[in-house]
Amino acid sequence: MSLTVFLSVLGALAAGALFGIFWQRARGQSAIARKEAQLAESQAQLREQKAAEQAREESRRAADEQFQGQLKALAREALSQSQKDFLDLAQQAFGKARSESSADLEKRQQAIEALVKPINESLQQTRKTLNSMEKERAEAQGQLREQIQAMASGNKELRDTTRSLVTALRRPEVRGQWGEMQLRRLVEIAGMQEHCDFAEQPQGPEGRTRPDMIVRLPDGGQLVVDAKTPLDAYLSAVEADDEDARAALLAQHAANVEEQVKRLASKEYWDQFERSPDFVVMFVPGDHFLAAAGDQRPDLLEKALRARVILATPTSMMALLRVTAYGWRQLALAENAEEISRLAATLHERVAVFSGHVGRLGNQLNTAIGTYNNAVSSFRSRLLPALERMNRAGVEKTREIEAPEEVATAATPMLANESPTESAPETESQQEAAPKPH
Repeated sequence: MSLTVFLSVLGALAAGALFGIFWQRARGQSAIARKEAQLAESQAQLREQKAAEQAREESRRAADEQFQGQLKALAREALSQSQKDFLDLAQQAFGKARSESSADLEKRQQAIEALVKPINESLQQTRKTLNSMEKERAEAQGQLREQIQAMASGNKELRDTTRSLVTALRRPEVRGQWGEMQLRRLVEIAGMQEHCDFAEQPQGPEGRTRPDMIVRLPDGGQLVVDAKTPLDAYLSAVEADDEDARAALLAQHAANVEEQVKRLASKEYWDQFERSPDFVVMFVPGDHFLAAAGDQRPDLLEKALRARVILATPTSMMALLRVTAYGWRQLALAENAEEISRLAATLHERVAVFSGHVGRLGNQLNTAIGTYNNAVSSFRSRLLPALERMNRAGVEKTREIEAPEEVATAATPMLANESPTESAPETESQQEAAPKPH
């Protein structure tokens, strides 16, 4: 019985489900049909709007073409009228100008003559000036010729002097004196005078050898400087006319410089003087002398460094002396700073002693002020009332007795590391703490 009912119910549910499905499908198809109808209607309206828009566009295009035609016609008409008016005005102006020009022609000619006359006068004056200038030029040319001749004579004298100087520099003792003179001049320019920072021609220990100059360093060291002037080959190269001969002489000059480096290194000055750097400075009194040797032997500086020799020209020597002078100035500043520090410590100690004396004096002043105020208070409270009673009893007063005033200010204590701004409040508090009258 229950199975039958169950099947019946199941069948009823299945029938209801099928009915719902069919009903939903029919309803959906109806909605689709309505949407399709609305779509068709919208498409029809869109086609109508497009057609109306095309019609309006064609109407606007036709109106534009009509307007352009009217505008061109008006422009042609206005241009034609303007040309006609311009021609009329031009003819009138031309006729007026022609009549006026014929009347003013004579006046213009007179004005031109008035203008040309000063020009002619100016040209005549210019011609006179040119003639005068030509005369002066001829005189100046003669003077210039004389000056050129004088310059030629001066150049000849200069060449003779130069030749004499070259001849003198070929002598070793003259070259040595010249090199030492150049070195002294550099030292004076750098502020390393003989009485201050350097000593010339010192004798080495045991009289072995002597360099040209010793530069005393700020740290107590001694820098050895020796001036060398191997210029024979260089001077001959300067005077040579043949390029091959000049090249050979310059090569010999480089060899001479290198030989001087070896000789200077063999003296081992760094072992002869205490606290001397492990190198020596070889001063060549001319940048071009060393440059010519370096052109022939590019490794000259490197070889000199390996031999503990520093090649210096006036330029580099000046820099070295300037640096040394700067070191001496810095040392002087450091010594001054140490002296100032020592004086400051002494001053601090003396100020501390003085502060102690002043502090004890302040304590004594406070004690004296307290004693004074106690005496004044006793005078007012004990002596004055007794005197008043005696006066009332008939004792005659010979003079008025003035009561002394109490002192309300105490001495300010001196405290270490106290600024003036910090001491003011303490002074006020000490005034408040001063002894009060009894």
